[in-house]
Amino acid sequence: MNQKTSIGLLDSITSEGIISLGSDFLELALDNKLNEGVLREIPVVRNLYNLGRATVAIYHRLLINKMINFLGELSNVSYEKRQSFVEDINKDPQKKRVCEETLLLLIDRADSFEKPSILGRLLKHHILGDISYEDAMRLSYIVDRVYMSDLDYLTRFSSDLKSNPDIAASLQSAGLLSGNSMDFGNLGESSSGPIIYELNKYGKMLLQYGLESAV
Repeated sequence: MNQKTSIGLLDSITSEGIISLGSDFLELALDNKLNEGVLREIPVVRNLYNLGRATVAIYHRLLINKMINFLGELSNVSYEKRQSFVEDINKDPQKKRVCEETLLLLIDRADSFEKPSILGRLLKHHILGDISYEDAMRLSYIVDRVYMSDLDYLTRFSSDLKSNPDIAASLQSAGLLSGNSMDFGNLGESSSGPIIYELNKYGKMLLQYGLESAV
């Protein structure tokens, strides 16, 4: 994600629309050459170029949809609170740059349209003062690492999660659950009982502030 594409995401939080992510700057150099007509006569070049143009169009259409889902979660936050957040983060250019680039990266590589919505909710609750900036960003990274179906499963979590221990182990690895083996009291022997999983601090926070309408 280069610096040019990073500009505007956080500032757009105070606007009524979303930023447009055009692809003209990506294609300008090649277009200039192909407009001369010589390269267009080579079938493989022409076909790859046309495929490339279609791919770029689809990519940006998907990315814009992800942006809409992300920003849509902030639409019910008052303008004053959104403006206060943007003004505050603008005071620290380094923090703004890292935050903006991180969010763009996570939104861009989200493997479902639900994940940008979750990221938007986490930022919304930071703006509202429910969670810290550090926790919002940590949870955003966790969401990026976890398969969406496993996140959905978290909404149905219970401490006796026996139906799918593999999912529980995945959620524990991501940092959302804590797990302890049952101790059967065999002195001198390592515990070999089933693992009992429990929601940890971040699991509870993600359920409350990120997955409130994900399913």
